[in-house]
Amino acid sequence: MENSGNEIKTPHIPVLLDEILDDFGEIQKGTFIDCTLGYAGHSKALLRAHPHMKLIGIDRDPEAISFSGKILSEYGDRVHLERGAFSEILPSLLSSENIVGVLADFGVSSLQLDRPERGFCFGSESLDMRMNPHANIDAKEIVNTYSSEKLEYIFREYGEIRQADRLAEAIVRRRNRTPFVSARELSALATDILPARGKIHPATLMFQAIRIEVN
Repeated sequence: MENSGNEIKTPHIPVLLDEILDDFGEIQKGTFIDCTLGYAGHSKALLRAHPHMKLIGIDRDPEAISFSGKILSEYGDRVHLERGAFSEILPSLLSSENIVGVLADFGVSSLQLDRPERGFCFGSESLDMRMNPHANIDAKEIVNTYSSEKLEYIFREYGEIRQADRLAEAIVRRRNRTPFVSARELSALATDILPARGKIHPATLMFQAIRIEVN
């Protein structure tokens, strides 16, 4: 993650970075809020592009806060980082700061996907999916303890899965024999139940629904 000098490199370049810089190109002075800080790719680029702007970065993941604190340290007191859910932190900031822009990049970041032990990817040997590793509930608990009706609800509401009832019933039957311990096991079951959709993995919408419930 570091180059031959002392500068810490961001290991992930945001896909829409140029578009974000264009959208916020008119910013002058004030405070910008990055609600989903991650590896600070957006934040660092915005700070570099707007030398008179301050930034508040928010993320639930302590690993994100730690890494981004190092990569943004060159900007000194222009940067303030907050660990927690932006839904809880943002309202007070909007009323107390001179806000000139707010960015929220929803979805799973490479900070989680690049770490198999976090249990977000289909082949992971763990089953976690918590963006905040200290949160009380993880994917393993949901999959192994939720009723068939509750599983069906989250698959239908959060994943828009047409076969939500069949999927929920299959999970309950499987866990009654052997509890799920890995994302790999769960994605294998989904592959048997859900139809393939081109290049999209059959478990994609199921994982999305569980991530939403966990976080």
